[in-house]
Amino acid sequence: MCVCDAVAMPTTAASAPVFTHPDSMRSTHQVSLVYGDSARLRCEARGSPTPEIVWYKDDAILDMAVPQPITWTLELGHVTLEDRGVYTCIVYNNVGAIIFSYNVTIRSINTHSFVIFYATVGLYVLITSTRRYCDHVTLVRWLVTLENYKSDFY
Repeated sequence: MCVCDAVAMPTTAASAPVFTHPDSMRSTHQVSLVYGDSARLRCEARGSPTPEIVWYKDDAILDMAVPQPITWTLELGHVTLEDRGVYTCIVYNNVGAIIFSYNVTIRSINTHSFVIFYATVGLYVLITSTRRYCDHVTLVRWLVTLENYKSDFY
């Protein structure tokens, strides 16, 4: 006959993942960056067992070239126009899953380009732009050269 002492092991009830900072995530779900900026998208969560995370961009899984420990953060460094899109994190364990998406927009830097042309006084001038992917404001500055202009006003 064997007499064994039973030792009570604490058990942790299984729980579905929950985001640890949902309010700050909701307030930053629209991410607007300028070309060359960096950003961190966070999906920190807790659950039991410890959840895992998978990141998607525009419904395609992001290939993480180097396996990483769970850091809950996706780093976007030196963004270009190709980095814009919807980034989604899926946090899951064997009890459940949660999802959150960030909408990332990229604005290009307005590189100043100048167009110099001459127009005759009294003509209409139409100025158009073919620049794409730029939230720039077009500024038109009229420079008048008075040396060859004859008028009754001076």
